[in-house]
Amino acid sequence: MFSNIYPEFHQLYPQVHIDPMELSVHDQNPLLLSGQLDIVFMTLFESQEKKGLEYLRIAKESLVLAVPSDLAKQMALHGSFPASDSASDNYKVLFPECNLTLFKDYPFVLTHKKSTIRELVDHIFTHAGFKPDVLFETSNNHAIVSAVHSGICCGIIPMYYVRPQDPHIRYFALPEHPEWNICAAHRKDHYLTKAAREFISLAAGYFQALT
Repeated sequence: MFSNIYPEFHQLYPQVHIDPMELSVHDQNPLLLSGQLDIVFMTLFESQEKKGLEYLRIAKESLVLAVPSDLAKQMALHGSFPASDSASDNYKVLFPECNLTLFKDYPFVLTHKKSTIRELVDHIFTHAGFKPDVLFETSNNHAIVSAVHSGICCGIIPMYYVRPQDPHIRYFALPEHPEWNICAAHRKDHYLTKAAREFISLAAGYFQALT
């Protein structure tokens, strides 16, 4: 996001210095509350919001099931779910819906337990009625995509990480159609400058185009 919107922001406000940091939501919150960060962008749901912070919801993002293509083809031959190709150049593509219980005997790679997404992922498995066989946990959704690409597991990932042109991965919508909020957050008693509001506006446009 930053590398995409910064050139336009810099043209508008060349005198404004920005010091970008890549942090987990868990690490962002205390720094934001203490005033060490001015604005953060995070993905979470309302129950995870913290007192003292103001959240500007700029987009909603769906979570999807990622499955190795060979496994998907094998199950499609047995009539388990649609065999139609889900590849698309558009992140807004509606993938065919699939019941998660079909994959209860296959391993998954998941985000670690402290990540904001894990609470929602655990709820998805609880609703499906089984505990997944977790191959390993990671803090990086790209690692989940890479593991699915290699054919060793399935995964549940945000739409942002979908690789529609990758022939080794098939994507499916989940019956609950789970989603979470992409937010910009700042401390409630922190005044947002015109430049800060413009930066948030540019970021909102970027995320809304993807989701």
